[in-house]
Amino acid sequence: SASAKHLASGIFVNAAAGKTKDIFASGGPDVTGYHLQAGWEKNLSGMGNTTLFAEWGTLKVTGSGDDATLLGLGAVQSFDAAALDLYVSWRQYDLGGGDDKINTWITGIRIAF
Repeated sequence: SASAKHLASGIFVNAAAGKTKDIFASGGPDVTGYHLQAGWEKNLSGMGNTTLFAEWGTLKVTGSGDDATLLGLGAVQSFDAAALDLYVSWRQYDLGGGDDKINTWITGIRIAF
């Protein structure tokens, strides 16, 4: 994995990849995965950073013919004085064929203490 952020502009990129071989130790399939996330983060209001991001990922299982992919968008608003983050994200998982798509929404609050 690797991450980079241009501090002056707030633009960032995170990338990760991995591969496993014979995950069941008995000649099972190889699994390869990739994930890319890019976005922008700035303190617009003085209360804390606003982060907006998009993401893409894929998971390939050798011999299955059904590659899974994900697309996503998200936002986080930090409130530094309260050590609090509000977040929302959407992901669409495509399980590799036809109408096999799942949409998820996640929203919440994180308080650091």
